[in-house]
Amino acid sequence: VKKTPGYVSLSLSEPLKNQDFVRYAWVSYDSEDNCTKSKLILENSCIGNFKLSPIKSQSGKKPIRITPPVSEGRETIDIQLTKKLIMLLDEEKQIKGNELLVSASSFDPILQLDLHLLYLRKVHGYCYYDGEEYDDERMLASKCGPAHVRSKLRISPSEIHRAENLQSKKFEEKVTENTNQRVSKGPRKLTQPGDGVESIEKIYEDIYAVNIMKLPEEGFFCTFCQKKFGDEVYARKHLVRKHEDKIITSELKKLFDQEMFKNYTKDENRLTNQPTNISTFIPPGT
Repeated sequence: VKKTPGYVSLSLSEPLKNQDFVRYAWVSYDSEDNCTKSKLILENSCIGNFKLSPIKSQSGKKPIRITPPVSEGRETIDIQLTKKLIMLLDEEKQIKGNELLVSASSFDPILQLDLHLLYLRKVHGYCYYDGEEYDDERMLASKCGPAHVRSKLRISPSEIHRAENLQSKKFEEKVTENTNQRVSKGPRKLTQPGDGVESIEKIYEDIYAVNIMKLPEEGFFCTFCQKKFGDEVYARKHLVRKHEDKIITSELKKLFDQEMFKNYTKDENRLTNQPTNISTFIPPGT
């Protein structure tokens, strides 16, 4: 892939449990022309017995988001909060000896914070200013945009409580609250293939995230057949009805069965063949 013309970057999704633990890959190119040329090259490529099936994305990019003006000296607080997040999420993914936390401490505070924010997005799929967390950067970008950057405008700490700066004050409080809540939850337990049962809702959300793309104008389209829809709801229904053979694997069917059985056992009004009162039960025909 790196040898294709105009190659810029490559990112991979987490292994998808519902699709035999395959990964999706997203490749960026420096121009539309090189993207088209590279697609033709990759269409005839194989990795072992696996044939690549590249699809040119037609989805529109969400705009880069900019924070409200922040108070002077806020970077010091943000550095400490992002450091806590990095340590937590590194522990969660069993990343040890992170040099960023050591080497970046000698940098200018602005650069240090920017490196922390970039690391959280690229490695952990976490947007600090939104408090949103996804399995990988691609999903984060599709939901929250490609970046959320700080405003160049600054507010004096003595003026942050004024009525005209209420938006900035609430924003800073929300960022701090979101971060502290995530840190207080501690590391999530990451399941290995075959461990536990992932929720059906979570599995479907992952399927929708990688197989439904937003158009530059209004609307969405299916990555399998490129059919367009005015609303994401209809795109989701189409994906399940028309491409069930591609998204519903044997592994996912097993999860359906387990989930239905679990719901059945929890239902207090479920129908059973067992009588509730043996002493008053009269067999048919007697």
